Amino acid sequence: MRLGLLCDWDSVSVGPREWDLIPTYHGHRRFGLSAADVEAFADAYGWDLRDWSGYDTLVQIRELYAIGIHIRNAPADPFSRRELAVRLDSIMRDDPQVRWHLAEA
Repeated sequence: MRLGLLCDWDSVSVGPREWDLIPTYHGHRRFGLSAADVEAFADAYGWDLRDWSGYDTLVQIRELYAIGIHIRNAPADPFSRRELAVRLDSIMRDDPQVRWHLAEA
């Protein structure tokens, strides 16, 4: 019997732990992950990234990273065009309260 494993390798890298941890915190900031989930994550990991001096800069980098797929897809995808506009506007206005979406609601 052969077993298969399905993995998402889009964000695989070797580097500082902070880059590996930021998607969870960004998920809370933009995608609706609960504060309780982030607290549980930090408790289980044993360190809270928000306590790190580079946290704000890393969140801003992650925000720019998260618009890339919509830049690529916008010409052919109406959802990506709309979502790109929302994301760019919230970044330019420095409004971290704007909810971003992964797919059409």
